[in-house]
Amino acid sequence: MGLIKPNNYSKEELKFSKIANALGHPARTRIIELIQEEMLVTQTSLISHLNLNKASIHRHINCLRRANLLLNKYRIHYDVLHLNSEPLKQFEERIQKLSKSS
Repeated sequence: MGLIKPNNYSKEELKFSKIANALGHPARTRIIELIQEEMLVTQTSLISHLNLNKASIHRHINCLRRANLLLNKYRIHYDVLHLNSEPLKQFEERIQKLSKSS
């Protein structure tokens, strides 16, 4: 996200924008879909699913974490990624609200 004047926007507006930015890349939406479909998703498994290098996967995962869309549970030697569905529900509600106002 570029430079903004955060005092001009509510926390909800900033959160919505951060989630929209995170969902704005096809690799990140694919990561979310894979986590919804599979029980065990790790950063290593995403390399083969998405055909991206480790650094790219790491950047996409960090973007999703900053938007509070991903949670991870540490297992010995790796993290298992889980979806935090609450921000997605709030995002969906906001989208519905915006679509009704037009």
